[in-house]
Amino acid sequence: MTAVAATKTNDPRRPLIAKVKIGQKALGWGDDLYRDILEARYDKRSATKLSYAQLDDLLGHMKDSGFKPTSAKSRSQGANPRGARPAAQSAHARKIRALWLSAWNLGVIDTPGEAALNAFVKRQTTAWNGGQGGDDLRFLTPLASDKVIEALKAMMTREAGVCWDSYPSLSHGTLINPAARIIEAQWVILEQAGGMTDSVQITIMSICGLETFPGLVRLNPAQANQVIQALGELVRKLKKGE
Repeated sequence: MTAVAATKTNDPRRPLIAKVKIGQKALGWGDDLYRDILEARYDKRSATKLSYAQLDDLLGHMKDSGFKPTSAKSRSQGANPRGARPAAQSAHARKIRALWLSAWNLGVIDTPGEAALNAFVKRQTTAWNGGQGGDDLRFLTPLASDKVIEALKAMMTREAGVCWDSYPSLSHGTLINPAARIIEAQWVILEQAGGMTDSVQITIMSICGLETFPGLVRLNPAQANQVIQALGELVRKLKKGE
């Protein structure tokens, strides 16, 4: 028992795992989103299952997503650049946050962090609510949430060409798959810039480790998220001229 305890105490991953947890909270990633990201990138749903190199890579991804680690001293003094506000976890809030991250992966916005999202929300709610806006997703009414969602979708259509039309479905008439629509728009951006050499099917198969192409609407949420993140990195590099 002593040997096991010592092994856990001396685990070099512990500081990285602690930073990952801080980053999750700072970015406002709910537990489902956080675990989906882990599964998409590393085929694991817990940070404790990641290797040191994977944890280091995850922290790099969090920093690219807007996480700015603070020192232990500043945290002990109560410094928190993103504020102490807990992230909203309602269905509307999760959808708004998912759309915001999609906008980042389309190169439409520069910062995917919670502070930038709150500023966007306040602008949108102020515009239609007689000059009185709110920037806290926890307290948005269903109507206000719908307004923000429609504003995000319109922005992505206007600036990245996302088409939100339905797909035909044999069993249910039509099917809207937002993830598939994001991937389509990413591909068009990259293809028009001459940044891709393989077909969309080959690229997606490579990213997901698949032997056959299942079709965009048949990608599971983890696979779709993996593709969106991978293509998002290429899109952002393209936008920055790299």
